[in-house]
Amino acid sequence: MSVPTGGNRSCVVKKPRKQKMHARRKCGAHAHHELRISFEKLAWAEHLDRDPINFVSHIETGIACVAEDREEGPIVGEISAALVEVDRALRMNQSLYDVFDSYSHTWQFYEALTSEHDNLIDALEHYTEGLALKHDVLLLTTIQIEPPHRGKRLGLFATASLIEQFREHCGLVMCQPYPMQFGPMFEEEKWRRRYGGGLGLKDQPAAFTKVQNYWRELGFREIGKTGFMFMSPDDLDEAGIIDEMTRR
Repeated sequence: MSVPTGGNRSCVVKKPRKQKMHARRKCGAHAHHELRISFEKLAWAEHLDRDPINFVSHIETGIACVAEDREEGPIVGEISAALVEVDRALRMNQSLYDVFDSYSHTWQFYEALTSEHDNLIDALEHYTEGLALKHDVLLLTTIQIEPPHRGKRLGLFATASLIEQFREHCGLVMCQPYPMQFGPMFEEEKWRRRYGGGLGLKDQPAAFTKVQNYWRELGFREIGKTGFMFMSPDDLDEAGIIDEMTRR
């Protein structure tokens, strides 16, 4: 609000500028992509954490197309993840069972990890070969790319970038490669309009094999027959990924 000087003073209310809206479009030839990462963590204010839910932090990532002139473009993909603070939970005498049971999507990872082990720590020691300094686990829960931006390995590069951002904070990275067209998200019309184009609906086994092979390229390996995969963040080949991106 501004008040003009001199004469009869009156209040002039300026209307807020309308925000520029970006219609979805293909990225330009010289555009690049940025990760817009938001990290949500809960904690008690008046005393130390006593709630298992506070040991799971949620990560939401938008993959933004940015033009060569730095003009902000659309969000063309999204990655959702969770960071489970195993070491802090142990230090605070929290039940790891209860921590992973705080959310349905994190509980599924717990079941996969302990499918062949008596407890979670034994499982983590096994899958990290006892070499990790941390037991915290980064769980990749959803990765989705708009149809015009598929086939360029953008999802793979973006996931590698996200793992690199958190590699100092975890001892294991996990994912559940699952073709989205066979999951509950495909029932949502809004999701289908944005991400559903070009997804095959007939050959389910072939779709599973394709998506698993995709994540093997990043270094993920299967956890038995659970359908889940894991990798050590130390196995992330940054040099190889950067070299491949440079050649594109």
